[in-house]
Amino acid sequence: DVQNLPAAADGSALPDAFHELLEYAVLASEIEPHDPMEQAFHRMAADHLVDTEHLHPAWSLAREYELSPQLLAMSHLWRDGTSAHDTVATKGAPEAVADL
Repeated sequence: DVQNLPAAADGSALPDAFHELLEYAVLASEIEPHDPMEQAFHRMAADHLVDTEHLHPAWSLAREYELSPQLLAMSHLWRDGTSAHDTVATKGAPEAVADL
């Protein structure tokens, strides 16, 4: 359970320049990740993005585009319920993401 992972022991701050990168790493990850890297993203966000505009607990996952042999990337489409625009977060092989 991601909510029960331990927080950063040293209390160090993440520079603001990395907040959006971490935000999208979380949005591109599974909601309840099993992968250690995705768990680390969620844990780091819980440590460093609280009280910022970069966490979105009220957003809903509208669609998941799975990894396939034709496209070595996966995407999550998020809706915030108040905007006409959706947010897409993608992760995968750099060449696959660049082709999107």
